Amino acid sequence: MKDQKINNIFSSFVIEKELNLDHDRVTDKCADALETADDYKQKNIFHNPKLVTEFNEVFDQVNKIANEAHKLLQYKQNTKQICIDAWINDYGSYNISMPHQHPTADLAIVYFPYAQEGCGNLQLLNPNSKLQYVIHDEMVESWNNYNSFTWDIVPKTGKVVIFPGYLIHYVKHNKSNKQRVSIAFNYRASW
Repeated sequence: MKDQKINNIFSSFVIEKELNLDHDRVTDKCADALETADDYKQKNIFHNPKLVTEFNEVFDQVNKIANEAHKLLQYKQNTKQICIDAWINDYGSYNISMPHQHPTADLAIVYFPYAQEGCGNLQLLNPNSKLQYVIHDEMVESWNNYNSFTWDIVPKTGKVVIFPGYLIHYVKHNKSNKQRVSIAFNYRASW
């Protein structure tokens, strides 16, 4: 079996990049926006035209990254990714988000303008829910993209994470007094 090789099929993906922005300034803008939040530690940017303008520089860079991913995923050349929603999240001590997905989005994107070490990872769940019945912990030497049930993303100031909107994900329990601020975006392919 010297010619044996693994072919990736039905793959999901995650892309991690760094944004070149003044993250402190973006964090301050997020704090200002959250002062008027109607939701608990969350603010939808699209519900306020002033916020869309205020975060224009962030949108410019995230749009660019979304369309780079669009090309990598080999969508048709006469299409592009457009942002259909965006919101600010502020997670502090002992916060958690429930597992969820963004089924109307091709791409889910998260930017961390502020993330203290130990503030709770973003966890992506393998869309093949049957894997947990086939792969047993005690049999695995090393976890990888073929045998993992979950994939952890460690938040870091300036990091951007892109993944399919259909992936169930959540913020793991922040068991510290560390804070993280994120801006989440939903993107969809359009003509």
